[in-house]
Amino acid sequence: MKILKLLFASSLIASSVFFASCSDDDESPSYEKSEFIGEWELTASTNSDYEECDNITRTLTISESTLSVPGYNCTTAKAILEYTFSGKSFDFNAFGVDASYVVKSKSDTQFTWEFDGDVDTYTKID
Repeated sequence: MKILKLLFASSLIASSVFFASCSDDDESPSYEKSEFIGEWELTASTNSDYEECDNITRTLTISESTLSVPGYNCTTAKAILEYTFSGKSFDFNAFGVDASYVVKSKSDTQFTWEFDGDVDTYTKID
């Protein structure tokens, strides 16, 4: 009888491991690149260099192949990066270093992405 209970318990454990391994581990949504093409205003950031600015709109411009990324301080300086889009991230190489902006959330008028531990929020301009 003990052997029967042991076999039953073992089969329950094995089946629960099997079903758990079948779940989708990557549940983050995937997006189309066309959803991001256009101009976006940087409206918030967790980056320690981020400053609230009067009279300056920090604009992110996303084209089919480049990102024109604004700085965090109150200037109009931008970095222009060629990228590939994976459905979840904008991947690029800057100065020989591979990096990614990972999309965290997206609506019709706003999105957030994460880069190097910092989260930026952008609002659609056009």
